Amino acid sequence: MATLASKAAFKTFVITDTIAFSLSTVALLLQLDTSPSSDSQKARYTAYAATFIYYAVLAMVLAFASGIYVVLTRTTGLAIVPWVVCGCVGSHYSLGWFGGTRDVFELFLLHRHTYLPRARRAFGLH
Repeated sequence: MATLASKAAFKTFVITDTIAFSLSTVALLLQLDTSPSSDSQKARYTAYAATFIYYAVLAMVLAFASGIYVVLTRTTGLAIVPWVVCGCVGSHYSLGWFGGTRDVFELFLLHRHTYLPRARRAFGLH
């Protein structure tokens, strides 16, 4: 039995790691299963896969930070560093400070139009 199983950070790690793995697997299967499909169906599934990948990356970052935290619980100052770094990088990405011209509100709403606007228009998937 795992000695860390009773800690909340370990439970968070297991849950977010499982979510990240599941969503990335679904995204992969969506991309593989659409090869014989029509172009409009490929564009639709690609948009779904992009959404799943976005959520999988978020879950992976949370799993990383909670995993580091659960391992370094005795050195609290060092254990908090991954949370601070992930929060800073995430806020920079969300606010578009890495040079992108992303609409912040559209990013937070996570419309599929965010990922493939030209492809959706090209295939008539408004």
